[in-house]
Amino acid sequence: MALAEQRFDDALASFEELEKKSLSDINVQSSILIRKGEALAQLGRNLEAQKNFITALDQIDQTLPNYAADILIANKFLASMAYNRYDYAAAGEYYLQAAEFDDRPAVKINIMVGAIAVLMFTDTNRALEIAKQVDEVAQSDKSIDKDLRAQSAMMLGRTHLNMQQFAEARRQLGKAVSLLGGLTQSVYINDIQARSDHATASALLDDPDRMRQYLSYTGAGRFEGSAFLKASDVSLPACDPAKDIFSDDVVVVEFGISSNGTVTYSRPIYSNKPQKIAVLFAQAVKNWSWTADEVATIDPFYRALTRLELRCTQETPPQPSPRSFLSENIVEWLGKENVEPQNELSDAAFALKLTDQLASFGDDKPYAKQPKKGVFTWYALSRNAAFTYNKQAEFLDLAIDRAREVSAPVEVLAFLQLLKPFDDRDSSLEHLKRLKAQPEFQGNATIRAILNLTINDSEKRGKNSEYVIGLLQEVIDDPELQEKHPLKIGAQVRLASLFQQLGAEDSARTAFQATGLSAGQCAAVDARPKLLSTGYLSSLYPSNMLHMGITGFTKAEYDITADGTVVNERIVMAYPPFGFTKASEKIIAKGSYEKSYRPDGGLGCSTATNFIQFKTP
Repeated sequence: MALAEQRFDDALASFEELEKKSLSDINVQSSILIRKGEALAQLGRNLEAQKNFITALDQIDQTLPNYAADILIANKFLASMAYNRYDYAAAGEYYLQAAEFDDRPAVKINIMVGAIAVLMFTDTNRALEIAKQVDEVAQSDKSIDKDLRAQSAMMLGRTHLNMQQFAEARRQLGKAVSLLGGLTQSVYINDIQARSDHATASALLDDPDRMRQYLSYTGAGRFEGSAFLKASDVSLPACDPAKDIFSDDVVVVEFGISSNGTVTYSRPIYSNKPQKIAVLFAQAVKNWSWTADEVATIDPFYRALTRLELRCTQETPPQPSPRSFLSENIVEWLGKENVEPQNELSDAAFALKLTDQLASFGDDKPYAKQPKKGVFTWYALSRNAAFTYNKQAEFLDLAIDRAREVSAPVEVLAFLQLLKPFDDRDSSLEHLKRLKAQPEFQGNATIRAILNLTINDSEKRGKNSEYVIGLLQEVIDDPELQEKHPLKIGAQVRLASLFQQLGAEDSARTAFQATGLSAGQCAAVDARPKLLSTGYLSSLYPSNMLHMGITGFTKAEYDITADGTVVNERIVMAYPPFGFTKASEKIIAKGSYEKSYRPDGGLGCSTATNFIQFKTP
């Protein structure tokens, strides 16, 4: 009764009392374990619930019909748990076992649809065989409602899609769309999914007109991706040939976003390598984060269901910024005992756990008896992508104030001050110049050099060349820095690139030779080239997408040559899937950047990134 009424705490207490009665029948004991596991699962205590279900299934007599309902429940919960931890192989087996313990056609088909949805990403051939059998039963049994028959056809079509059998996939997906009423103004979840699948099949069949037609009936394409442009926690799997993940591999992932910025669910829809990389990409998306303010800008329609076309990233770890030379100082000062282990949750999920901790601070200084811990806490919060810009700045100010109160070393204070976020370049420059003027920083050669290089990287170098050359020369001539100090080398490489931009080839060569670097090393210590002009032209907006009012966005990766041209352009994120990918590649290829000095004329920058938005007038 308590379970049925969703009073899960009461239900759990009742089952625990029953366990104490030392019942002799092992099947009754197992039934109690399963029902207790159900209560535990509903309370979010999944590990305990899983142990109950597995133990019960191991010992219960599965041939006794009286316990079929219990066995069904245990297998369905275990399938759901395996699915949520991305163990698709286990989830598929649990779904199939669950289906054996219910003879009602609709229930059995519904469970089998769940099995097919995961098996197509672990054993695609087996998934296709099961999908054909299930769909044959579903379409021939008129007692099955049209929605479930459509689900069956959709899973069959999606399995064909992942087997690269695009024509048959589209035929089956067309059947699903018809069963759901055709291309109407209805935009329920099943309609959106079936039409989106059909659009994907059409795109892969190189039929852009059909793709856009079906896209226009999904409700998709009215989303310009502003929140995605601002989000800082949307990492992608790295390209890695050793793991069979190549730059041209593609995955379409569907996901939802909660109001607190966490991803509610994430699942693969299509991949050219469904058994190898699809689940990996879905797992990556599950760890994305948005701030509450960013989420508020996304229409609830897109929060409930969004699909993205994704590829692996070739982006290397960020080039070390000048301030990175101070990072060891803050770690050393804080001490390992004060640095919490890296949290495995997304930033948004981790931010929720910090709420109670923040509230407990009240008007008191946090960690009064552990002053360094207090600095670290505020510093960690200031780097959490789930907080707004203003909140991050507030946390950073608190970290700086606390560091001063406990007499932190000047290197720690400089490191924290250099993290200050700003809305624009001018504010950042003013802040950096104020820091440069502070006596406590003027007396430290490393900090002086870092500030000079950071100001250089923030300046519009072509318009303030004399001032910037002076900054770099100060670092190069500083007697307190060793001759081959990395900061001096960084200054010389920047100076070489500046002379190159000014057309002073001989001066550029002399400055570069002084670094002692090889041609392949210079890009690692130089600043990234600045964008001079984009390649966007209104004529590159796909005409049919524009005519239908479909908007979207893409994220591109590309390399920049020493003369400022773009090469190796590729799209790693696109909405809607396959809608603007080709147009974006053309736009990125037309961009131009400032020149960098490279003795062999090689790359000025490897793997730069940019977003492109497609907006209708």
